[in-house]
Amino acid sequence: MRILSIANQKGGVGKTTTSVNLAASLAAYKKRVLLVDIDPQGNATMGSGINKQDCELSVYHILTEKSLIEDVIVTSEQGKYHLIPSNGDLVAAEDLRAEYEVLCVAVQTSAKPLRTIW
Repeated sequence: MRILSIANQKGGVGKTTTSVNLAASLAAYKKRVLLVDIDPQGNATMGSGINKQDCELSVYHILTEKSLIEDVIVTSEQGKYHLIPSNGDLVAAEDLRAEYEVLCVAVQTSAKPLRTIW
């Protein structure tokens, strides 16, 4: 499995657009793709054709160990790839920033919750 990360501290540089288009392009080449939206604005979710307001579960539920990864994944029918959606729920996880200086996230592919390591 390859992990690609699109990152830049500056806003408005095309991180979300690049991520959504890359996911759709790789899926068009018959690659199995999982796009993870970790922005509380949920623009990658919306750009994937998923209404973020309709998502009962999101990346927030994984980060707070309230849900299993497998239960949160949805399918982008228009992009033909899988997505871990995000929405305004993720803002609640911002409270963790006041308590910790570093958040390390270890992703597991088993049927266990995502574990956060503090």
